Amino acid sequence: MFLMKKLLILILFAFSMTALHAQSIDELKRTMKKAQQEIDRGNRLLKVNKTKSSNIVNDIVITSRNIRNRENIISSGKKHSTLIRRDINTNNTQKNALTKQLNKEKDLYVKMMRSAYKRNLQNQNLYFLLSSSSFHNLYLRIYYLNKYSQMKIKLAEKIEKDNAEISAIVNNLTVKRTQLDNQNKKITQEVAKLSNERLALNAMHKNINSENKNIIKTVNNNVRKMSKIKKQIAKIIEEENKAYSKKSKSEKDIYLSKDFVQNKGKLPRPVDGGLIIEKFGTHRHPLYPTIMVDNRGVNIAVDNNTTVKAVFRGVVTRVFFIQGLNNSVMVRHGDYITVYSGITVVNVKKDDVIDTGDLLGKISNTTETPMLHFELHKGKIAQNPEIWIRK
Repeated sequence: MFLMKKLLILILFAFSMTALHAQSIDELKRTMKKAQQEIDRGNRLLKVNKTKSSNIVNDIVITSRNIRNRENIISSGKKHSTLIRRDINTNNTQKNALTKQLNKEKDLYVKMMRSAYKRNLQNQNLYFLLSSSSFHNLYLRIYYLNKYSQMKIKLAEKIEKDNAEISAIVNNLTVKRTQLDNQNKKITQEVAKLSNERLALNAMHKNINSENKNIIKTVNNNVRKMSKIKKQIAKIIEEENKAYSKKSKSEKDIYLSKDFVQNKGKLPRPVDGGLIIEKFGTHRHPLYPTIMVDNRGVNIAVDNNTTVKAVFRGVVTRVFFIQGLNNSVMVRHGDYITVYSGITVVNVKKDDVIDTGDLLGKISNTTETPMLHFELHKGKIAQNPEIWIRK
C-alpha cells in the first residue's frame, strides 16, 4: 500500500515536472531558433559586405553579434541537455518503481494461481460450498469465491497495464537518449563554429590595429556626417510638425494616433531580416569608447534589393533626399511620424495613403553596406524604435 502511494505521488510529480519541462524546452528552442536566424542574417550581410567597399567596423559589429548569439545557442543547448538528462533520470526512477511493484504483483499472482490449481485438484471449492451451515452462509461463500476470481482477473489486468507502462517508459528513454546524443553533437558543432567566428573577429581586430589611424578618421567622419544628417532630418520633422499643428481638429486623425499607441511593441519591422548595427540614443562607439554617437533612430544593415515597408497605416507627408543617406520617406500616423532613410528606389509620393506593410521603396545598388536608417517621433521627441517594433 505504501509503495502504491509513493508511486502515485511520483507519477503526479513527474506529470507536473513534464509540463514545466515541456514549457522550458519550448522556450529554449525558440531562443535558439531566434539566435540562429540572427546569425544567418549576419552571415548573409557579411557575404554582401565582401562585394562592397564596406566599413570593417560594421563587419566587426555583425561578427561580434554573431558570437553573442552563438554563445546564447550553446548556453541554451546545454540547458536543453540538462532538462533531457533530468527527464531520463525521472523516467528511470519511474521504471524502477514500476518494475519493483510489478515483481510483487507477479509473485502474488503466481501464489494465487498455485493455490487455485491445488484447490481445483482437490475439489476444495466444492467441499467449501457443500459444507455451508445455512443458505446465507452458502451465499457468502459463493460471493467470496467470485470476489477471489475477480481479484485474480484484476491483478492480471494490472500486471498487463504495468508491463505496457514500463515498455512505454523504455521506449521514451530510447527517444530521450537519442535526443541527448543529437543535442550534444549540436553543441560540439556550435562550439567549433564559435571558435571560427572568434578567429575571424581577431583577424578583423588585427586589421583594424594595422590601420588604426585611418579607421578612427573614417569613424569620426561618419559620426560627423550622421550628426549633420540628424540635424537635417530634425529640421524637416520640425517643419512637418508646424504644418500639422496648423490643421484643425477635424483634419487631424486622433483615432489613428490612439491605434498607433495601442500597437506599441507590436509594429512589424520596416525590413525583412537585417540586423541593427547601431542602436538608438547617445552611446559610446562599439570599438572606440572615447567616441560618442548620438542616434535619433536605429541603423539596420540589410541585404541588397531589400524592400522597405510601412510599419503602420498613415499618409506620406514628404519624400526627400539627403546627401549621404539617399532618399527618405516620411509617414504620418496621427501625432506620430516614422522616417525611412537610405532608400535608393522610392515607390510612393507625397499624400499617398498607405497601409501597414505597404511597399515604400527598395534599397539596392549601393556602393557601401546597404542600410536603413529608421526613426520614430512623437512631435519633436524621438522614440526608441526597438521598443515599438515587435521582437
